[in-house]
Parts: sequence; structure tokens; C-alpha cells
Amino acid sequence: MEAVRLPFESPTDKIMFHIYHNSYPTYHTHIDFWEFMFVSEGSIVHKINGQSRTLSKNTLCVIRPADKHCMIQSPQTSSLHFNLAIRSEYLKSIFAGFGLELYDKLQKDDFIEYNVSPNIAELLVKYSDNILCADSANTKIQAMTLYLMPVLQEICSHYLINKGIKRQYCYCTNELIQLMNDPVSLTLGVSELAKKCGYSYSHVNRVFTRDMGITPTDYLKKKKLNYAQELILHSDMSMSEIAFKIGYSGYSHFSDFFKSMTSFTPVEWVNNLRNL
Repeated sequence: MEAVRLPFESPTDKIMFHIYHNSYPTYHTHIDFWEFMFVSEGSIVHKINGQSRTLSKNTLCVIRPADKHCMIQSPQTSSLHFNLAIRSEYLKSIFAGFGLELYDKLQKDDFIEYNVSPNIAELLVKYSDNILCADSANTKIQAMTLYLMPVLQEICSHYLINKGIKRQYCYCTNELIQLMNDPVSLTLGVSELAKKCGYSYSHVNRVFTRDMGITPTDYLKKKKLNYAQELILHSDMSMSEIAFKIGYSGYSHFSDFFKSMTSFTPVEWVNNLRNL
């Protein structure tokens, strides 16, 4: 069957949200939209680009603009899944705002599916309720943008942890990446992390940069930023507490670091995000 493009209805043409019970059998593509589909209950057969894949509860699936897909419910079963659709240019701008280079990487994978943690699943269900209960167009857009945050967190974790450690990297690089992927290590500097791995700073700096194409210092800064952004959005911590979590003694130094990475202070960044 020839793919068809489906229209969306939303207060904005940048981001949309739908909830589906069971099948959506029309084979389609969205041309200029990405879809982030999350299975909240049951399981469903996802037909994408000529192949069939069963998506079970708590599975997050990324559908790119050119992907052709539909959802078929198996007999004697049922499902509930959420679809957040976002225009390509808007998604690029969000990645850029986070300092992430994921857009091209997502384009290259054959299938993009993740089994999310119970905490992420709980957030997605909670935020979907916020979208449905929003009483104005602006509030609905804010709620959809907030829903997107744990989705991006899951994708970032996958690429930084699962795809960041490759067999061709030397043991030193792999060990350092594993340490920097642990939030507990974010209060340490590269020199201290190198010592924990049993190597000198100069050796770690040379080998890590060769393997990763980025210095360990810059990689650690990105990890600190990503973790700080996660805490700002999904915790009740004060800015000073978040600063301490990533190795800064007070808000002032933390704010200077955050602005050097994003061009915004933490307060400006979260306020801009809420106003999208």
C-alpha cells in the first residue's frame, strides 16, 4: 500500500500529541515530522519500513520523517500508546539548545527502540495526563515540551552509554567513559578520574582524545551539563544543590559553567524552555 501523510491537529505546528488505543492500521509517513511513540499498556505489532516488530509495555520507539509505518493489534490483545510528533527543524533546535549532536545519529540507525526504566515510564504517563488536562493552548504546548524531556533523556543515555563505548576503544578510554557515566563521579576532575583508572592525566588525555575525537575534559563538561539539566527538570533540588552534585561549591560558579555551555544561566535556560 502506498504511504500517505496524516494531518495533525495541535495548538502549534511544531509539536503535537496523540493517544491511541489498539491499532492504527493506515500505513503512513509524516514527511517533516518525527514521532516518539511510547507503549504504556499491553503490546502492539509495529510495521515499519516493510518489517514487523512487536513493541511491549514501556517500549519507546523513534519514527523518523521518512519511515513508513502502522500499528496492528494482535487478536485477543489490547494496547495503549502515546505519540508525540515534532517538526524536524524544531527538534534540531532543541538538540542544539542542549548542546547535543544526535540528529544525524538518529537518522542512521535502522530501528530505534528502547525499553525505558520504570521511573521514565512513570514520568511519561504523568506528563501525558498533564497534556490532556491542560486548559489552554499555551499550557498544552508547555506540557508537550515537558513530556519530551524524559524522552530525550532516554535517547541521550542510550547514545552516551551504549554507543559511547566501542570495542575498538582501548581499555583506558572505556573505563574512563564508564566512570563519567556515573553521576557520583561528576564531582571529580579528569586528573582524579585518571588516578582511579590507574593512569596518568597525560596518558588519559592523549588516548581518550584519539579514541573519542573529544578531550576527556570536554566530555566530562557535557556529562555535567546533561545531568544538571536532568536535575533541573525532574527534581526538587535547589540550584545550589544541583551545583554541588556536579562539583561546584556554589551557584555562581555553576551558573558561569552553565552559561559557557549553553549561552544561558540555569534560570534563563529553564524559563526559555517553559516559554517554548
